[in-house]
Amino acid sequence: MMQRREACLQARLLTSKPFFTEDAQTIDTITSDEIQKVLTQAVEGSYSSNYNSRTNTLLKNIKSIGGHVMGSVHQQSSLRTLIHALIFNQGLFSIFLTINPADTHHPLTMHFAGIDFDLDNVLPEHLPSTYERAEIVASHPVATATFFHHFFISSILATLIEGGPGGGVLGKIKAYFVTVEKSYDINPRADLAACRLTPKPSTLNFDTIFQQDIIELVEQNNIHKHTNTCYKHAKLRGSAQKCRMRMPRKIIVKSEIDSVTGTISMKRNHEWINNFNEWIMSACRSNMDIKFVWSSSDAKALAYYVTDYVTKPSLSFHDSLALMVKVTKDFDKKPSNLPDNIHGRSRRLLLKMHNTLAS
Repeated sequence: MMQRREACLQARLLTSKPFFTEDAQTIDTITSDEIQKVLTQAVEGSYSSNYNSRTNTLLKNIKSIGGHVMGSVHQQSSLRTLIHALIFNQGLFSIFLTINPADTHHPLTMHFAGIDFDLDNVLPEHLPSTYERAEIVASHPVATATFFHHFFISSILATLIEGGPGGGVLGKIKAYFVTVEKSYDINPRADLAACRLTPKPSTLNFDTIFQQDIIELVEQNNIHKHTNTCYKHAKLRGSAQKCRMRMPRKIIVKSEIDSVTGTISMKRNHEWINNFNEWIMSACRSNMDIKFVWSSSDAKALAYYVTDYVTKPSLSFHDSLALMVKVTKDFDKKPSNLPDNIHGRSRRLLLKMHNTLAS
């Protein structure tokens, strides 16, 4: 509801600008056949923005509306500019960190959702089943968001990443950029290690308990297992397919630097384990990955990957065009309900297209 209100406001602001008069002429006269033609070109791979100026005008104005709506596809794509600005201001980044919190397994999520049990003594029999936990998470989005933002990400950033005057577990951090990617996968396991409390440093034999806890967490959460996602871009069939996560990885007995190529090879004694930081792993108690960026060329390549990955749209270009064709056809069927002026009709069409793409 808040997104739609913001989109409505932005559409009114856009159509009130003097420069919109020319665009309104294009938007008011564009037809579903024109958009369908662009869709056909996109599917065939012959689309060129240079030859589709009218459709580009429509897309540009939809993006102008959505760019100010928090959580929209177009607002996500605007993050690319912010990342580039941060790199320009602070320099290329050194670490790429991914954390996948197990909200369906964490007792705090259940607590915020109204499930009554002792947080200091979490036992498997006190927790709902995996399916019931997934239902609870799905039906209590505010509780899940509270756990994720306030008690998970914010805590890890404040205590482990930023840390005190001397920095956090990764050293002193000049700046960081955080994005959130929604995932609707449900893991059918009951991660008991994730449900247990983090070991307290004041506990006797803390080092031993901590290492045992980390080993169990890594075995449960950070050992890669092939799924269909690993091969979704594969062109080959059968055993010739290669995992896009590059698993299994080569075992390296000793860390070394190649004096000829300058390649840095870090020690690796397990083929299937993702990289992890033991302190962050202990705090998040879920799957994670961390990569150190060794050279400027790698940093530039990773910068392009990160900006593409974290700003990837939920809809492909041709899917968006297909929805726009449908909206235009429906819009043309109801001429009696449309405003009399060209600005009003253009605003109504833009808003309807934005809301359809956002939903």
